[in-house]
Amino acid sequence: MKRTLVIFFLASFMLVFSGVTSAFAAANDSGQQVNRIRVVMTTTSDWSRLTVPAGETIVTSKGSLTTGNAQNTLTDSTSVFIGKNVAGSRASVQYDLLVTPGTATVGTWKIDKGWGETTHVDIYNVNNLSNPVLLASGDDTAPDGNQAQISIGGNAESQNGPLNIGSMGPKHVFAVYYPWYQLDSWTTWPTDPNAIHIDKPVTPYDSASFSDVNGIVNEATSHGIDGFLASWQGTGSTYSDTRFRTLLDVANQRHDFKVAVYLETRVANAKHSWSCLPDSSCKPDPAYLEQWITYIVQNFGTAPSYLKMAKKMPDGTVRQVPVVFIYWAGNTSRDPNINGGLSPDQWKQIFDDLHAKGIDAFYMADSVDPRYLTAFDGLDTYNPSVFTNIPWFMSTNSVATKTYSLMTDPTAQRKLWMGTVVPGEDTTRLNSPGVVVPRNGGDTYRQMWQTVLDNQPDWVMITSWNEYNENTHIEDSVNYGSTYLDITKTLSDQYKSTVTAAPSLSLSQTKTYWANFSDYQSRIITVDLRVDNHGPGSVNALTITGVRGSGGAYGVTKMPLQVGSVAEGGNAAFTVQWKVPNGISNFSTSFSGQGLTSDGNSVHYPNN
Repeated sequence: MKRTLVIFFLASFMLVFSGVTSAFAAANDSGQQVNRIRVVMTTTSDWSRLTVPAGETIVTSKGSLTTGNAQNTLTDSTSVFIGKNVAGSRASVQYDLLVTPGTATVGTWKIDKGWGETTHVDIYNVNNLSNPVLLASGDDTAPDGNQAQISIGGNAESQNGPLNIGSMGPKHVFAVYYPWYQLDSWTTWPTDPNAIHIDKPVTPYDSASFSDVNGIVNEATSHGIDGFLASWQGTGSTYSDTRFRTLLDVANQRHDFKVAVYLETRVANAKHSWSCLPDSSCKPDPAYLEQWITYIVQNFGTAPSYLKMAKKMPDGTVRQVPVVFIYWAGNTSRDPNINGGLSPDQWKQIFDDLHAKGIDAFYMADSVDPRYLTAFDGLDTYNPSVFTNIPWFMSTNSVATKTYSLMTDPTAQRKLWMGTVVPGEDTTRLNSPGVVVPRNGGDTYRQMWQTVLDNQPDWVMITSWNEYNENTHIEDSVNYGSTYLDITKTLSDQYKSTVTAAPSLSLSQTKTYWANFSDYQSRIITVDLRVDNHGPGSVNALTITGVRGSGGAYGVTKMPLQVGSVAEGGNAAFTVQWKVPNGISNFSTSFSGQGLTSDGNSVHYPNN
């Protein structure tokens, strides 16, 4: 909160007030802010491209052809494109973009096009949707395909912004939990070379035993894990249903552990089968899914330990509802004989039907496709280790999810992104040839954690607590001991201690005066100040912890000074008195402070 206010006054009862404003923002990664930009591109060339300035990234985009018959209206992370237009005919496309702010003093947008013909571009700032501001226009008329450039001052794109992505509440770390183990599950290892799992827990357990599960939960909580997402295969699967109840009963005895269903979409069919396509009776059936979600909400969702989330309803009200995680939400497999998921429209129909019946949940999709956000409240990925460029995938998926509502409906609830960490993988005993991701002594896990944390996740999911069949487990085991639990504890604590999306505050003087003749004689000047909260979210228990002045001036108001809570978009007032030496006609001040974000994290101003 340390910035400068300069206070000017005359050595008399007549004081001159200078309305200098001071911004004092806490840490806020630039990747968590975006500008809403509109590009209108009109061309008579067969193709045209507009590239954003270096250092800026398009995180979400929507393009619509408004004139002509061009067949391609594409975007990627750095450009928008019109293609397959008939040269000489006019085509026009409007692109609405969310773009990360750049750092350059002047941003240079570049126009490319085909040979001959012309391309015209208008670039607007639409951070305020009701007041689009034309920033610049440009033309590329060169006959030889040379680039044209449009220069925009760095601050212009952030006018009325940038837009803050905001917070979804407290940070959580969850682990995927499998309840299918019995004591004899562990007896085939290591004597049976055909056993699918090649490791086992140091203390074998039965997932149906209350005392065994209680011990597991104790181990998880002591290593920074806040809850389990339990594999659940429907009401037709006795073991997953009854053993989820055991887990729920254990968690209900505590106040520090949450559980939720990880619904196995691929078995939601008439045959309750994982893979028997092309038999159509093996496809996920919306009727089964509606029945299962209804069962989850009615039978589990009211339990004290079941994970719940605030959700904005279609009528604008906000309710606490159970969270349901949907595994394999979309068809992520190229194998036609493996059950795929459902389309976004099919899921939306399911959720709409359930809402009409009074059944609501906060739905998380295992998907890398932002189109599923038309139906779901957030995205996660069960196992991102299959992606070639994991940092790029995490960055793209994170920001596209968290900014989705800013593009489609700024009044809608923000979507939640849960980043996933995996210690390694080995499925060679399940499939041929299988997938092997080496653990590298814990380095794979550490690197995955760091990649996730770099992208400021709302929640973190660990795949997995005990999936021994795929060798993704982290619990205390014969092969690995407590290595992965110890890493989890360290990095979970690090994740929860960081403050993201902290409210941005600014200070301004509202009145500067001698309170009375005695103060005038004593050179005690009074300054009334106002703190404005520009969001995201409220700051609670805001306290001014220190003040400093220049030129020998110093604060005489006793610190700390309680300001209180300041809602997003709101303000609060406080007063500070200064002792000002004779001969000083102006002086500057700096302030430091602290508070709590709406999700209970501490935030300090300034952040350095």
